[in-house]
Amino acid sequence: MEIHIRESGKVAILDLKGEFDLHNANLMKETIKDMTEKGMFNILVNMDETSYLDSSGIGVLVSTLNSLQKADGILKIMNIKGPVKKVFEFSQLDMIFKIYDNEKDALKSWGF
Repeated sequence: MEIHIRESGKVAILDLKGEFDLHNANLMKETIKDMTEKGMFNILVNMDETSYLDSSGIGVLVSTLNSLQKADGILKIMNIKGPVKKVFEFSQLDMIFKIYDNEKDALKSWGF
């Protein structure tokens, strides 16, 4: 998996490309850690080019959401589709995460 990091105001945008699974869950953890060390506690994960998500990836997303909320931040997700969307629906992650169809709406939801 590749992670491209962008910033839009007070929001870090992580563009994920490839499979988000056991083999690269630590990469995502380290990326999130780097963002929070820089004071970025509002993170938007773009899953437009994420082709696969397993339980390790789900675990990273859930633990990140919990840790960001403790720091008065939030993790939001955008552009889920195909098999990844099915995983979100089956696991009821769509009830836990704020999910957006596009970047404009996701960023607007922060209100800054």
